[in-house]
Amino acid sequence: MAGKGSKRRPKFISDEQEKENWDRAFKAHGITFVPCDMGGKIKSLKRRKNMGWIGFDLDGTLAHYDEWMGVEHIGKPIKPIVDIAKKYVEDGQEIKIFTARVSVSEQIFDAMRYIKEWLREAGLPADLEITCEKDYHMHMLYDDRCVQVEPNTGKILQEKYKDLRERVQELEEELA
Repeated sequence: MAGKGSKRRPKFISDEQEKENWDRAFKAHGITFVPCDMGGKIKSLKRRKNMGWIGFDLDGTLAHYDEWMGVEHIGKPIKPIVDIAKKYVEDGQEIKIFTARVSVSEQIFDAMRYIKEWLREAGLPADLEITCEKDYHMHMLYDDRCVQVEPNTGKILQEKYKDLRERVQELEEELA
């Protein structure tokens, strides 16, 4: 332990060195792992255009989901959303797989391996980042469990759209 006046300095390594260290450590598991900072937050090694990223939930959004059947079971791809994700990738937009499957440390390696395999089978790049955390760079999320709230108002947008749909229905009835 370094005490007061110690000449020991922390060892700093580049992102590339850190990535190589992680790659070596996880090669035995067949996983390309993205390094984390000291707080456990995943760092992106891909420096793409400064556009932020778009998250795609896995279960129930990209993949069919009925009930939890284990980390190894991921449902069939839901084509319309998979196609949207593919289009974003083709356009150079950074996307991430946003899933609770990687939130349990005991199953993270298996979960990442199965998700990467599923991504390949669905025609998506297997090197997409997989995360369970959002950050300030996420600007959109496709998810089956979200309720969208209008920023800074507390108003639930689904209710706003419901009111709009009801008003359109009233107008249609008046015109009939």
